[in-house]
Amino acid sequence: MSGDNWHHSNKEWQETLDLAKAYGWPEPREAKDHGGLVLSCPAADRSHQIRVFSTGKGTENAARSSRNKIKKCQHSRGAKSIRAAISSHLKSAARWIRAAELATTAGETEQRLERLVEDADDSMADADRQFDLLEAEIEMLDSELKDLIPTEPRPTVLEMADLAHSDLRNANGKLRNVPSGADQVGVLRTRYQELLARLDVIHRQLAR
Repeated sequence: MSGDNWHHSNKEWQETLDLAKAYGWPEPREAKDHGGLVLSCPAADRSHQIRVFSTGKGTENAARSSRNKIKKCQHSRGAKSIRAAISSHLKSAARWIRAAELATTAGETEQRLERLVEDADDSMADADRQFDLLEAEIEMLDSELKDLIPTEPRPTVLEMADLAHSDLRNANGKLRNVPSGADQVGVLRTRYQELLARLDVIHRQLAR
């Protein structure tokens, strides 16, 4: 055990300490007997105390069960902030996915427009009509893209997809730390799955 009570040499106990910190628990204190540390919930409820061991048989199982105790403690303050962070990541991912969808559609529309121009000699009148429709569609898509991504130069579709993937990975990591019965967690998981499916469509389009 190092001098920093938020750090532990054991991976399972480190995850437990990280979770306690995220849920607003105060820094663990040195135990008065038998060594190790003691974690107390924000309300200092003695029934919610957790003994953090340094070594010993079964210590990793104790660390894992302690994480459930932290999540279930009604005095924890971290669940709300974690849900807020998840919502932020999902919102950002949705923005990047929508931008990637728009950019993909715009790129495909531009290709259709280019093919149409090449075939314009065969049917000039029809080409003019289609040209106007496709040009209007491109302008509409580009306008929405500028609202989502006003900066220039604009990221490529692949870069947008990578940014969305990063946000979804962060959201999913935090979803695992939210109690299953927490308010709105079902809505967040549903939103995560929806965005993941949309991102998969973009990746398949990029692979073509």
